[in-house]
Amino acid sequence: MPNPRLAQIADALIAKSGLAGYLSTGLLNDLGKDWLQEDNPPAAYLGDAGERNEYKPTASISPRAGFFFLSIVRGDNPTRLFWPLYKALKDAIDADPTLGGLCFLAQVTGYFSDKTIQAVTARVHRAEIFVEVEYRHDRGNA
Repeated sequence: MPNPRLAQIADALIAKSGLAGYLSTGLLNDLGKDWLQEDNPPAAYLGDAGERNEYKPTASISPRAGFFFLSIVRGDNPTRLFWPLYKALKDAIDADPTLGGLCFLAQVTGYFSDKTIQAVTARVHRAEIFVEVEYRHDRGNA
């Protein structure tokens, strides 16, 4: 059973991508199609990048969870269209770094853009936007 707090955090991040101006959002693995098949850009799909747990002699565990948004922007100037979306996503998370009290800190830590010939010739700016979240849960609830 997945950690319910982690699922809530993912939902909160997906909501932030919608506030930032992305039209298509959701969980990446639930998408079921390739980025070239995206028919409603700009799109940002949340992927799970893993989790690291920090154990202390307490009744709780403090994980750091990694996420990334697969950002898909198509158009005549896709890179220039991406930059304001990236800033809006950063600003939305910076304005609520606890994601409504779900965590201690959520922050966008950067992005990596795809520069493959396939993306360039398709006039698509494809990037992974990295988000790190630190939160706490009781032992036995992971």
